[in-house]
Amino acid sequence: MPRPSVPPLARRAPVVTEVHGQRRVDDYQWLRNKGSRAVNAYLRAENAYTAAIQKFPRSMWVPEAYYKRGKAQESLGTPEAARASYEMLLKTYPDTPSAGLAKQALDRLGRQAAAPRP
Repeated sequence: MPRPSVPPLARRAPVVTEVHGQRRVDDYQWLRNKGSRAVNAYLRAENAYTAAIQKFPRSMWVPEAYYKRGKAQESLGTPEAARASYEMLLKTYPDTPSAGLAKQALDRLGRQAAAPRP
């Protein structure tokens, strides 16, 4: 299998809101428009990337693809999905360089989850 390309990355479209005097920016608010063409296209691309990973489980590039998928999921603000990708990588490909990166990412996500919210 050729090396997987970069997983689909959701475009950033910042939306600024102000709540109780706090300014918040959500780069991925558009992804909440379930059923929209843009969201459906993104989800099809993400599913195709995942299908390619699963179709060639013995490829030397699959661990890296799982790691990249986790990074993309983190950037989308879906830490639980990212955590699942990293955990799958560690379970299935524990002796790869990507597994070490996944472990670091899980540690970071754990610290973020434990941090008090402002």
